[in-house]
Amino acid sequence: MLDLMRKHAGSWMIKIILVVIVIVFIFWGVGSVKSRRANRVAEVNGEVITVSEYKDVYENLKDQYRRVYGNNLTEELLKMLNLKQQALWRLIDRKVMLQQARQMGLQVSDRELAASIQAIKAFQTNGVFDSNQYQRVLARARLTPEAFEVDQRQSLILSKLQDLLLAGVTVSEGELRSYYDWLEAQVDIEYVLFSPKDMTVADPSPAELKDYFEANKEKYKTPPKVKVRYIRIDPKELKDQVTVGSEDIQIYYEDHLNEFKREKTVEARHILIKVDPGADPDTVAAKKAEAEKIYQKAVKGADFAQLAKKYSEDPSAGKGGYLGVLKKSSLVKPFAEKAFSMSAGQISEPVRTRFGWHVIKVEKVNPARTSSLEEVEEQIKDKLLLDKARTMAYDKLEAIYEMTFDGGNLEKIGRQENLPVAETDYFTTQGPKGKIDDPAKFAQAAFALEPSEVSDILELGGVFYLLEMVDKIPARIPAQEDVAERLKKDWIAARKQEKARLDAAAFLDEARAEQDFGAFCARRKVTVGHSGFFKRNGTIPKLGYEPEIIKAAFELSPSKPLADKPLKGRQGYYVIRLKKRQPPGDEQFARDRQQVRSRLLSQKKSRVFDQWLKAVKKNSQIRIEEAYSSR
Repeated sequence: MLDLMRKHAGSWMIKIILVVIVIVFIFWGVGSVKSRRANRVAEVNGEVITVSEYKDVYENLKDQYRRVYGNNLTEELLKMLNLKQQALWRLIDRKVMLQQARQMGLQVSDRELAASIQAIKAFQTNGVFDSNQYQRVLARARLTPEAFEVDQRQSLILSKLQDLLLAGVTVSEGELRSYYDWLEAQVDIEYVLFSPKDMTVADPSPAELKDYFEANKEKYKTPPKVKVRYIRIDPKELKDQVTVGSEDIQIYYEDHLNEFKREKTVEARHILIKVDPGADPDTVAAKKAEAEKIYQKAVKGADFAQLAKKYSEDPSAGKGGYLGVLKKSSLVKPFAEKAFSMSAGQISEPVRTRFGWHVIKVEKVNPARTSSLEEVEEQIKDKLLLDKARTMAYDKLEAIYEMTFDGGNLEKIGRQENLPVAETDYFTTQGPKGKIDDPAKFAQAAFALEPSEVSDILELGGVFYLLEMVDKIPARIPAQEDVAERLKKDWIAARKQEKARLDAAAFLDEARAEQDFGAFCARRKVTVGHSGFFKRNGTIPKLGYEPEIIKAAFELSPSKPLADKPLKGRQGYYVIRLKKRQPPGDEQFARDRQQVRSRLLSQKKSRVFDQWLKAVKKNSQIRIEEAYSSR
């Protein structure tokens, strides 16, 4: 609704709303204690966290999870992820840290702030800060430069705070080796699987089914569903109803020249002789000599593509080393510096990168240039037509939205305006089926409506929607007879699981009393599996990723070779026994030492900082408003 008000502040309806707001402010006053409290989520050492700040962080978090889970991000999952508490404590942590930084006198100068912003690639054109691009990116994110710069300055201050607090954190040689031995140790186990698939159970009685249903009612609960009708207007379908003049195209071109600048690119092939990043100097020199021989063959006239097919150790070898058209920003620095300093047809001497030695041939150089108006005229025209069509689509839906204030529904108004009105089937928070451009966001808007309520104008995938709630079905627990078939299957599956567990437990009790595990298994005529070596952060050969089994396996020892209990895996219950434990060797440690030191130092710094923050919060006065304390 706020977007609607900002975009169409001149309409008569918005003017009436603004007059009403002014009257309310005159009679009730602004800034009362009650209104200030209503705008407050929490208070940290006297500083307020506002509802607006909270909503921004919450929505950003939700967007992050939506990118991960897509349409699977349901209201139930949001509750499980505890997003509201995450957002609240993220704000509290930030407020506490900024207060501490202020007490320490930490500051960020305007020069530091400007340098950090200019270094952000999203704000650059051809590797150089572009103020127009800066404005465009922030506008798309619905941010003002002022708000972004405040946030960026705070982030830089927090970075300085972390650097100051963690400057003295180090990792000793003893810590490093102990951690490495823990991380890289391997175990080899034997196992016996008791699978529910191999179990037989009698059919359940009516009483057993009733008891099972009563104990597991929530499992059969149906999700809430809604049905909506909606008007959908795709601006692309209105492009033939608008026009754009040549003057408009000229003005756009002159105002947006940066959009039409094309950075320099090169078309190139290469031959790679791989070198491990940690290779010793003799190996590096030997690999360079190989690359040098290939270079000599190339400059003496040998076909470069054939040399690449024969010698290159890069996946591009099959294509004769062809890499395509390359941008400088997409390449590792040494390769980029060399390739972009060469002329077409030139072949480089061996160039070292983290991948190894490269011999490069540049086949074509495409200089930086700005496309002429003639070249991009159709592109600009198409964009301007779409912009006008978007405005037309929005205005149409805004007019319909305003008509609903007079009591009209979408179906009736759609007939009057000769616009098709669609109606969905009942759908869950996953969204409806059919031609919906973003089902998850469509569902989110739909579930926020009350019966007969009309939504704000939605833009989903570049298409505009107006929704009207038709009906809502709340979540409910069905009658037992409605889920009878599923109920019986679930009961049988549960009994088979329990039988597999009990059989495994009985087998394990007997095995503990035996001296020879193999002979005991042979007498019992059970199949014994053998895993082979695996690490605690890996998967078990033949079994895959089984975290409970992996954890238990690393707790076993020669004096205690059998696990305490049967372990549940994806295939059933396992009885496991240690065959052998193998620590990492000195040579392996020397090879991985620097990488592991970096990882351990990062973990240690994280723990130290978390402990510091926890102590600071404990000594802070943090008051959360009651409405948000249980969220």
